[in-house]
Amino acid sequence: MNSIRKIANSEYFAILVDGRDDWIMRPSLGRWPALRAGILPNGAAWFFNPDAGFAFYDTAQQQLVDRLQTPVAVKSDGKEARNDYLSYGVLESTDGRLVYLVLYHDAQTDLHVVDLETRKIVRSVLELPKGIPLCPPVLDRDGRVLVSTYRHDNGIVAGLLRIDPQTGHHELSMCDGSSARTFLIRSSPCGRYWLRADNTRLPVITEEAPLFSRLLGRGAAARKDYFSFAVEIWEAFPLRRLHSVAPMWMTPAQLPDEGHIDYERQKQGLLAQRGQVYRKVAELLDRETTLSMSQISEKSHPELWPDPNGFYTNINSNLREFEFAEREVIGWQRDSQAFWLKRLNFVACVGVDGTVSPKIMLERFGMDRGGWRPAARGWYEAKVLPDRRLDLRFAEGTVTVSGAPGDPVHEVRIVPATDDHFRPSPSQPTPQQDKDAALAKKAEAIAKRYSTYTVDLASMSEADCAAAIDTLTAQIGPDINERPFDNHLQAVFRHDGKRLNEKKFFTHVAANCPGAAPALRRLIDAVCAHVGPHTQAWYDPYADDIPTALFGYAAWCLAKLDTSSNEVLLRYYRLVDTDHENFYFAKIVPLMLHNTADASQRLQLAEGLYFGDLGNAIDHVALWRMAKMAETAASLMTPKQYAAHLMQLAAATSAARSRAEYGYYCFDNLARFLKEPSPWETELLQELRAAAEGLMPQ
Repeated sequence: MNSIRKIANSEYFAILVDGRDDWIMRPSLGRWPALRAGILPNGAAWFFNPDAGFAFYDTAQQQLVDRLQTPVAVKSDGKEARNDYLSYGVLESTDGRLVYLVLYHDAQTDLHVVDLETRKIVRSVLELPKGIPLCPPVLDRDGRVLVSTYRHDNGIVAGLLRIDPQTGHHELSMCDGSSARTFLIRSSPCGRYWLRADNTRLPVITEEAPLFSRLLGRGAAARKDYFSFAVEIWEAFPLRRLHSVAPMWMTPAQLPDEGHIDYERQKQGLLAQRGQVYRKVAELLDRETTLSMSQISEKSHPELWPDPNGFYTNINSNLREFEFAEREVIGWQRDSQAFWLKRLNFVACVGVDGTVSPKIMLERFGMDRGGWRPAARGWYEAKVLPDRRLDLRFAEGTVTVSGAPGDPVHEVRIVPATDDHFRPSPSQPTPQQDKDAALAKKAEAIAKRYSTYTVDLASMSEADCAAAIDTLTAQIGPDINERPFDNHLQAVFRHDGKRLNEKKFFTHVAANCPGAAPALRRLIDAVCAHVGPHTQAWYDPYADDIPTALFGYAAWCLAKLDTSSNEVLLRYYRLVDTDHENFYFAKIVPLMLHNTADASQRLQLAEGLYFGDLGNAIDHVALWRMAKMAETAASLMTPKQYAAHLMQLAAATSAARSRAEYGYYCFDNLARFLKEPSPWETELLQELRAAAEGLMPQ
């Protein structure tokens, strides 16, 4: 049987066709890995990512045969979301011959139907109501696409969009009859049932103290509170709410404490107090039935807590963390009649009929001893079984638990070791695990080879070094974006039985081969033509203090040999991953400044870098001093003139605004960290502050 599967911890796939040995390959999809992949009945393989669209391979010949560039989603800022997988939904038809591609634009949703056999978009349904990428689309039993959507109506009103991909007909149904302000975030496999967080209530169960404690006057202290988030279950289509259930009851110590309400108390071994905060919110939501957690604010309910600043900083983040989220759904039963949830490694089963199991833990494994919030022992894989059963896999072995409804729901159901159907993990890897490990090792070896350009060097003469650089340039094409392995991409030069890395080779060229400058320019031009920005590949063979940029030593060598190379080196700058390496600013920029003899042009170069993407490579003050911006500007302008010039540049570039007195972060940082400013610099900062007074903060 033909199959395709991703090799763990890699971007490679193993393709099995007609019983032959696995073909280990990485699809040619540019900088980003494949988001989805499949194989057709005829053995053709397809791969998709948002940036490149579809790539089709003939698996018999083991070669790329076609590409299909699909439309790209657009974000709220108008830019293309090529690498944002949340802006795309991909569904396959039941026969595997069609792919339904859902694009979530800022203001609308589009659906494109791709015929994988003809490799074409055969139908497009455009300008549909806006969808929500937080929830994957799903096909219902009639082959229609269901997409979570919403509209703004004094807050969020969730809905469901149903699209017939054959006719383009679509319908919209909203979650009427509920005051919750959340999205539909998970559906059953058939698309009939949908879940969302109910943030209009915070369920509480109070377990009164025993009679003896009450007689001794300890009733309030001995009383126990349990809290749960709420989950709404909806049926489509049209949408109607079936239930709002409260699973996964927690003690105050298990509640989120994102704002560290109990941080100091915990260090002293005292009981958690944050249950008082949650109880106040629960009582408020009970009184005001149209209110949701997202609407609670310091202005709307100032009476809730004696420390408004601390309370609202803490409770807003806590309630967001406490609310039911898609990541907590383990999965649905195959018959779509129940689903499993997780929280703090406890599990619980909820039926679409509203029945709930207590949260479950295992006697065999007990509680996690390392966490600061009481949690069950961690498992790393779960598999939903028929009849509301669940397999949980631990390092030691696998157990099976039952999610049958039961009372009381707020108490933990401890599964005895005699009833958990424990199966120990095999002492030796299974044949499949051995095969997977071998595939992963083979894929890594292929990737390492592919990440290295190898060039034969006839001699160390100037002519042969220039020829070797041209040979390297000839190898660079669009596939350069697919070559980095573990963020490394390098060239190795072989000469006289030895291997020279980039640092040794280009250092030799810089010192001995001035005539190689044109070849170096052609190399950097080729890199700029094919590398996508921020590829995040660098070369650091000796763990230098300064990690090297992609072909950084070649760019440095060009700056050394060609004083007119600033233009191409500025193109190269747009490719540098300034968050992870600073070779460009430490080694290349000083040469570029030195190569610019005209003071005005040198200042213009420094300003372009100052307002560019510095990342973590260098701060504004260090660049200001290194480029001697103040000294050059002082020879050309007064402080007032230069302040006006800088403000104009900041407003015209992507320099971020701030609420501080200088109006822009780059000026705030300069004023804060500039040590021992000259009189001219002091006057410049005063002029910048004055010029920023009229700016409105973002």
